[in-house]
Amino acid sequence: DTLTPRGADAVRHPFILAMLAGPGLAKADVGQQAAMDALRKLATRQDLSRFPEKILKALEDSPSDSAFLLVAKAKPAGASTVVEKLALEPKWKNAESVKIARAALGVQSIEDEYLVELNQAEGAMDGKTMAHVMGTLGLIGTHRSLVAVAERLRSPVTILVPGSSERSVRISVLEALLYNYPDEPVLYPNNVNSDADYESAERFCESTLGVKYSKPRPPYMKYRAFPIPAPR
Repeated sequence: DTLTPRGADAVRHPFILAMLAGPGLAKADVGQQAAMDALRKLATRQDLSRFPEKILKALEDSPSDSAFLLVAKAKPAGASTVVEKLALEPKWKNAESVKIARAALGVQSIEDEYLVELNQAEGAMDGKTMAHVMGTLGLIGTHRSLVAVAERLRSPVTILVPGSSERSVRISVLEALLYNYPDEPVLYPNNVNSDADYESAERFCESTLGVKYSKPRPPYMKYRAFPIPAPR
């Protein structure tokens, strides 16, 4: 792919997409699992919109966590009926992937729960929980969820691993966003090596999601490893 030299990991070739969504999803086996993961992680929603029937049929014929997450990203027409029916089954009624799919397809009460949790974690400066919830909101992928994630791109919160390292929660913001925009090199953490790179990601969020930043951008921070104590 022409984006590969720019650090993006995306599948955009029409033939490859058709192979993954056609033969790749046709049978419930290891190949189907791999095809689902590739489609939802490496393809854009716009490209997935070419295969609504195949994606929905895969969920109907062989429900799985990956199938629910793929439907959540693709958001094919008519998916709500199928997802709500499956959500009544004992196996799926408490599954996180089903909650994500339902929220992605318009059940705002579920989406609200995650947004409240994100606000609470941010208030408590709990970077680990913030990262987890933003990852879930990225899987939901509605405009409201993605705006909530993108608004944290100026967060000063970090995730601390005692005695080892510190990681900016802003990297988790980028990871949640690039799941939805794998064709945008500015969102890849490996491409963020300066404050100007964060600014480029912000410009994308402003133009694509309509986010407006008012707080000043915090000092550049990505990862920081703590020095290893000298042996005594």
